[in-house]
Parts: sequence; structure tokens; C-alpha cells
Amino acid sequence: HPNWQKMRLFVLNRDKFTCINCKSVHSQLHVHHLKYIKNKFIWDVPVWYLVSLCDACHSEEHNRDLKSWRI
Repeated sequence: HPNWQKMRLFVLNRDKFTCINCKSVHSQLHVHHLKYIKNKFIWDVPVWYLVSLCDACHSEEHNRDLKSWRI
């Protein structure tokens, strides 16, 4: 969606196209949601809930989330 693309580019620029975790500038970057808000579009969250993560750190973050849900 164009609104997500605009927000994504804003976050990547803010983070200087650098993974905020490992500081990589050479890996593919993802904009990761630290928090979602019920009944809001993914681009309608406050910008401080969005961070730039490289592919590896993004996967690690999601794996950590999955582990916390396991019983």
C-alpha cells in the first residue's frame, strides 16, 4: 500500500538505512513493528513503534516472539 511504503521509507531514512540492532548497512532491511494497535492499519501506528532491522535481526526478533508464546 502506498501509505505503508511512505511510512517504511520514512523509518529507513530516520534510521539511516542501518539495522538498529547490529548496525549492518549491507543487508536487506525490514521495518519491524514493535507494537501493533488494534483496529489500525500498519502505517497508522506511531513512528516510534517502527524500527529498521536487517534480515537476520528481523528473523531473530520474530523467533524470540514465537518462543515467548510457547508453553
